[in-house]
Amino acid sequence: NGLTTLLAARLSRGDEYEADAYAAALLTKAGIGTAPQKSLFEKLEALTNGAGGTMPAWLLSHPKTAERIAAIEKLESRWHQSLP
Repeated sequence: NGLTTLLAARLSRGDEYEADAYAAALLTKAGIGTAPQKSLFEKLEALTNGAGGTMPAWLLSHPKTAERIAAIEKLESRWHQSLP
């Protein structure tokens, strides 16, 4: 049913944010930074926008690209503020 689908998508979005944060932390710790991660999201967005109006199934459970990038940038800001 529709309610179950919406609830599952919301839970999955939370998992995606958690995975994004983990990846951002690993990339930052490795000295790579989050630019490649954000670039990947932007490229995926460009590819899916050209899908002829049909939304890929995986997008139903994933946060919007701009929101994912904003969340990563918020983490970066928090990390920079906590540096000595």
